[in-house]
Amino acid sequence: MPTRAKLADGMAGTSDRRSFLASLAACSLVAGVAGRSRAAEPLRLGLIGLGNSGRRLLQVARGQQGVEVVALCDVDKSRLAECAGTLARPCAQFVDYRELLETADLQGVILATPDHWHAPIGLAALHSGHDLYVETPLALTVTEGREIVDAATRLGRVVQVGNSHRGAAPIRTAVELIRSGRLGKIETVRAWCTGGESAAPVPDQTPPADLDWDRWLGPAPEVPYNPQRAHRHWRFYWDYGGGLLAEQGSRLLDLVHWATGLSAPLNVQARATYDLANAYETPTSLDVTYEYPGFHLSWSQNSWRGKPETPDGLVFIGSRGRLYLEHNNYQIQPEGLAIDPIGPGDFELPRPAGHFEEWVDCLRSREQPSADVASGHAAATTAHLGNLAARLQRTLTWSAADERFVNDPAADRWLSRPTRAPYDR
Repeated sequence: MPTRAKLADGMAGTSDRRSFLASLAACSLVAGVAGRSRAAEPLRLGLIGLGNSGRRLLQVARGQQGVEVVALCDVDKSRLAECAGTLARPCAQFVDYRELLETADLQGVILATPDHWHAPIGLAALHSGHDLYVETPLALTVTEGREIVDAATRLGRVVQVGNSHRGAAPIRTAVELIRSGRLGKIETVRAWCTGGESAAPVPDQTPPADLDWDRWLGPAPEVPYNPQRAHRHWRFYWDYGGGLLAEQGSRLLDLVHWATGLSAPLNVQARATYDLANAYETPTSLDVTYEYPGFHLSWSQNSWRGKPETPDGLVFIGSRGRLYLEHNNYQIQPEGLAIDPIGPGDFELPRPAGHFEEWVDCLRSREQPSADVASGHAAATTAHLGNLAARLQRTLTWSAADERFVNDPAADRWLSRPTRAPYDR
C-alpha cells in the first residue's frame, strides 16, 4: 500500500511551542471539518457510451452511495434518452463528448465506447482535468495505449481500467496463493475462451435517424452504415476492436500478469481460422502462444477448454500443483496447497468493496487503484501482440522496454493506425 507522509515531531525555531500547538490544533479542526464536508458531497460523474458495457456501468454507478451521474453522452439519441430515463434526477445529455467534458464540476468520467474511441476521448478527458474509468481494452492500438499511460502519469489523474476480476475477493486470494509460491514454479499458463459470432453479410443501409453514423465512426475510416458493424457487433471488425482476444482476452491476460508479477512476453506466435462466409473480420478460432521469462502462456479461442463446462478461464500449472480461475472463483489442486492461510511473509492484497467501488474510493484518496492504467496497458498490449502475430502469420519478438518489435519495422507499422479528420485529435 502507498505510504503516507507523517508530520515532523518538532519545529525548529519555535519560541512558543504551546502557542504553536494550539494554533495547529485549531487549523487541524478547520481542515477536518472541511474535509468531511467535501467527502459528504456526492461525486459528480459523466458517462460516455451507452451500449451494453455503458448501461451496466450506469447501473453500478447508480447503486453507489455518494455518487451521482449528472451527464450522459452517446451518438445514438434513442439510447441516450432511454438511459437518462433510468436516473432519479434529470441529467445533461450530449451527442458530442467534448460538450460533456466541458460540464462544470465533474469529478470523473466513465468511458464505455467502442475501442476505437478510447484514446481520443480518454486523452481529451485527462487533458480536461478529469479522472477516468475506461473499459477494456485500454485502447485500440499499442501506441494509443502508451499515450494514455503517459498523459495520466504526467497529469496526475486517477485512472482505472475495467479489468473487473481484480475487484473479486476470491480472485485476490488466488493471486496471493500463486504469488506466495503455493504452486511452486509456474511452468505453463493456459487461457481459454469460447464465443464470438458469425453472421451472413447484409447490404449497406441508411443509418437510423437517431444515430450519428459519422460521429460513431469518428477516427475510423469512412464507410457506409451497416447494421453488422454498429453497436454490439463492432468488436469483430479491426477498425473498431480486436475480437475476443482484445475483449475477454485482455481481462484474462491481466490476471496472468497480476499472478506472475510479469507484464510482457518475449515473443508470440499464433494460428487463426477465419470463416470466409462471415460478415465479420476477426478470427472464429485463434490459438496464441506467448513466451515469458520462465513459462509459456497459451490462448485458445473456440479450440480448447480447460474445463468442459466453463466457457472461459485460466489454469496455472506449477511444479507442485495447478490452480483454475473462472468466473471470479478459483479451484486449487491438490486442495491441501490452500490449507495454510496467507500470513506473514506471503504476498498479500487488500480487499476493496468491489472494482468500481475501489475507483470511487481512489477519486477521494487520490491513490491509484489496483487495475491502474499501466497494468491495463500491459494487458491490452499483450492481446494486440497476439492478434498481430495472427494477422502477419509469423513469430514476433517483442521489446517491452521500447514497445517495439525487435528488428522488425514492418511489424512496427501495425502498432498504430491512421486516423480520419476531423477526428484525428
